[in-house]
Amino acid sequence: MSEQAPPLSHESPTPVVDWEALARERGLATTIEELPPLREGFARGVHITYPEAVESILEHGLDYSRQGTLSSTARVWGDESEIQYTSEDHRFRNGLDIIFDLSFEETRLHDNEFQAPGLIPPDHIVGVVDPHKDERDPQTGQVRTNT
Repeated sequence: MSEQAPPLSHESPTPVVDWEALARERGLATTIEELPPLREGFARGVHITYPEAVESILEHGLDYSRQGTLSSTARVWGDESEIQYTSEDHRFRNGLDIIFDLSFEETRLHDNEFQAPGLIPPDHIVGVVDPHKDERDPQTGQVRTNT
C-alpha cells in the first residue's frame, strides 16, 4: 500500500514568501524610508495585498481589470505628505503595500471606467513595504493586536 500525503486543510501553514528579497532583486524599496521622493507631476498609489501575491504583481504588474478602475483596488495621492500606508480595514491588517508612481495624466486614465487599461505595469512599482513591520509577532508573523 502506497503512502498518501495528508490532505491540505485551512490549518496548514501558509508558505513563507521572501517578499523583501523579491523586491530587492528588482531594486525596489522595502521600507517607507527607502521610497524615492514623489516626482513633480506624479501621484503615488498604494495597493495592499497578501505576501503570496507579491511575486506575481512584481512580475506582471497590478491587474485591476476585474475591478473596473484603479480606485477600486488602490488608493492614490498627489501630495506625498498625505499618503497613508496602512488601512483601518481589518482584512488588510497583515497585508503588504505595493507602492507605485503614476503621472497625473496616467492617474486620470486609470480612473476612467471606459478607458482604464486594467493594469499598472511592473516598471511603475517603486516599492514593497510592510507598514506593520515593528508590530509583527516574531513567532507567527502576524500583526499583534491591542485587544
